[in-house]
Amino acid sequence: MSAPFATDDVRLGMCQTTTLMPKLPFQRIVVSGNSMSPTYNDGDWLIFRPIGKTSPYILRGRIVIFERDDLPGILQIKRGIRVEPASFGLWVEGDNKSASTDSRHWGVVHDHEFRGVVLFRYKRN
Repeated sequence: MSAPFATDDVRLGMCQTTTLMPKLPFQRIVVSGNSMSPTYNDGDWLIFRPIGKTSPYILRGRIVIFERDDLPGILQIKRGIRVEPASFGLWVEGDNKSASTDSRHWGVVHDHEFRGVVLFRYKRN
């Protein structure tokens, strides 16, 4: 019996994504690392909605997935904290401040770097 999800998993640095069904606008991703603990932990599976270029104002307070220009191929997951008007970017931080490399280290995430918004966790590690 086949799995209910497509099997085309791609390991991308900190995250693993899988397209659920070709016509559904959702994907799944596995958390790698502890930067989002206790909200999400290493090995948790999440469902997210892919997004393209998006205003950071819409993403403030949400858990976002992004791919920074200087780290192509590596998806990261962080919480949108605030919009920085001067650079029109979203300041992001991990929930586990001591284990997170985030905007405190490299600045804001820009609108073209967003890849998705987390909807929910469907499998705990």
